[in-house]
This record gives sequence, structure tokens and C-alpha cells, in this order.
Amino acid sequence: MCRGEIPSWVDIQNTYVDDSFKLITIHFPALGASKDVSVIAEQASNLNAAFPIAIDNDHSAWNAYGNNAWPVVYGIDTQGNIRFKQVGPGLDPIIEAIEKLKAAG
Repeated sequence: MCRGEIPSWVDIQNTYVDDSFKLITIHFPALGASKDVSVIAEQASNLNAAFPIAIDNDHSAWNAYGNNAWPVVYGIDTQGNIRFKQVGPGLDPIIEAIEKLKAAG
């Protein structure tokens, strides 16, 4: 991934995923087809997304995290501690947080 390019979750997967970093996503569907597991699986396949995608059709994870906006991204360490949170679009701050956390060990 080159600076200046618009990163995607697949870019993050391909650049950062290793033994010290795993990418797991939770899809919070709102309407119709966005709740259909086969549609989500097809879209993930089309994007070559090799990371797990949980589907929160009943919004139990959404509620457990107290989300009130979309999109929201959490960086959670192996002990379950939230290390960063970003509300709103844009992956650059997330990439910066990942790089900082990986550098810190």
C-alpha cells in the first residue's frame, strides 16, 4: 500500500495482518440485503477479504459497545482492552494507530 492511495480493509489485511495483528470485522446491517449472509459473503469474496466478518443482525455487539454512530472502528488488544476507537469514515487514522501499536510491541 503506497501513501496517497485510498486504503481498504483488504489493504490493511495484506499489509498488517501477522501473528501480532489480526483483522476481524463486525457488520452492523441496517436494511434488507445488508442482512443477507450470502450477499455479504459474495461481496467479501469479490473483494478478496480473507478476514472474518461477523454479522450482527440483532445489534447485540452494537449495543454492548454502546455504539451510537456509524462507522466505528475499535482496536482491541489480546487482553480485550480497547486501545483505539475511531468514529466516522477514513482509514488513515486507523493505519496510524495500527503502526503505532505494532511499533510499541
